Amino acid sequence: MITLHGEERLPVGGKAVLEFLADPGRFAQCLPNLAGLEGGNGDEFAARFKVEIPEGAGVGYMKNIGVRMVFRVSRGPDEVGIHGEGRSAGVKIKLDLRILVHEEAQGSRLEWDASLDAGLLERLIGGAKFESMTRGMAGEIISCLAAKTK
Repeated sequence: MITLHGEERLPVGGKAVLEFLADPGRFAQCLPNLAGLEGGNGDEFAARFKVEIPEGAGVGYMKNIGVRMVFRVSRGPDEVGIHGEGRSAGVKIKLDLRILVHEEAQGSRLEWDASLDAGLLERLIGGAKFESMTRGMAGEIISCLAAKTK
């Protein structure tokens, strides 16, 4: 299991950030490797991803993998939680993301925590490579969030 934490300042108010995060149809625009979205309204949506396997990973015969996940969005006064479960190549995957939004004079500050459990898939790719992939995707999400909420 990989656990990530981060903090980011955005030049937009917290309310706009929370509205963006709580809308699956909008937030999904920031999910790396998204191949398709189903039911992007309300508190639940499904997504399909096509993830490229890095060269040198322990699975040379695989270039990419398909992942299908169902996500549930929860909302609080100053936070959004996204819980996802799915499968890829017969392996169960779980993702939990919690984003806390603090209003500031010049915009907002996000504190986020994420945990990803990809079980055997993580071991097949290799722990260090998998963590690097995951950190890269988290960075893409935060950069997209900053761009889309301006």
